[in-house]
Formats: sequence, structure tokens, C-alpha cells
Amino acid sequence: MKNTHQQTLLIARVLSYVFHPAIVPLLFVGMFLWIQPNTFDRVQKIYILMSVVAGTYFLPVTASLLLYRFGVIRTLEMTDKEDRKTPYIVAAVFYYFTAIALRVIPTAQLLHMFLMGTSIVILLLLAQVPFYKASAHVASFSGLMASVMVMSRMNAWSPALLIAAILAVGLIAWARLELRAHTSREVVAGFFTGFTPIFVLFYTVSQG
Repeated sequence: MKNTHQQTLLIARVLSYVFHPAIVPLLFVGMFLWIQPNTFDRVQKIYILMSVVAGTYFLPVTASLLLYRFGVIRTLEMTDKEDRKTPYIVAAVFYYFTAIALRVIPTAQLLHMFLMGTSIVILLLLAQVPFYKASAHVASFSGLMASVMVMSRMNAWSPALLIAAILAVGLIAWARLELRAHTSREVVAGFFTGFTPIFVLFYTVSQG
């Protein structure tokens, strides 16, 4: 029984690392380039990928490591909600400027909008820090799910992508609860924090 519980916790930890919030922008860009490959030329694709990798993964992760190194945050997992304030501010700034960088490509409007929406999600997570630590894992993947939901209707994306996004949200929510990293309320808060802004932005564009 003990071994089974340890295995379950190991699976939950692996899911928490694999489904890390930092990979979500790259996942969305990857899906977009895969489904609509003719939207951009080769140079534009390289520019988009380099911008997103640097601005939403490399720079925020490097900043978090430096914050940990200089004692601004106590753990890289940010188990204490107070540890989340500065990294959230830094991440929101990087996401915002990455979104601005993509505006130079006229056909990258949806990518720009996703990053702007994600920056808003991070600020909403930051606003909740004084009260509780809403799950950033769940927020990031529920935002991805919202974008895929609208894109499935707007641009006829495959329903399989939406099913995969829903499963990802369910798995990461289970993992965070199993690890006791969040309460049920924090998981639910994370879901609506991520889903609502992205869905509203994408739905508004689809109606326009």
C-alpha cells in the first residue's frame, strides 16, 4: 500500500514537471505552426520560435534561478505564496514584451494575443497572492484549453486537440491536489483565472 502511494506521488511529480506552465506558450505556438504551416515563411517561423523560447522560457527561468540564488525566493517550487510575487511580476513583463515582439509580423495576431492574455493571467495570479496561491499549473493549461476551444470553432482545429487539452488540465489538477501543492479552492481558482481571460480574448476576435 505504501509503495502504491509512493508511485502515485511520483507520477504526480512527473506530471507537474512535464506540464510546467513555462512550456504552454511554446505548446500553443507549436500547435499553431503545425496546423497552419503556411501562415508564416521560414524566417518568420524562426523569429517566432526564438522569441517565444527566449521570452517565455529561457529568460523567466534564468530570472527565477537568479532570484533563488540571491535569496529573494526561498524555493524554486515557490511553495510559499509570498515567493511568487517577484517571479510573477518578472514573468508578466517578459511575456508582455514577447507579445510586443511578435506584433512585427501581421499574421501573428493570434500568437500575440495568446501571450498578451497569458501576461494578464499572470497578473491575475499575482493579485490573488495575498489571499491564496491559485494554481499556476492549472491556470496555464486552462488558458491553453480556452484558446484551443475557440480555435476549434473559428479555424476548424481538430477536436482531438481540444480533448488533449482537457485531459491535460484534468491530469495537472489531479497532480497538484495529489501532491497537496494546492487546495481544491486554489485549483478551481487557477482554472477560472487561466480560462476566462484567454477565452474572452479569443472569442471576441472570432466574433470580430
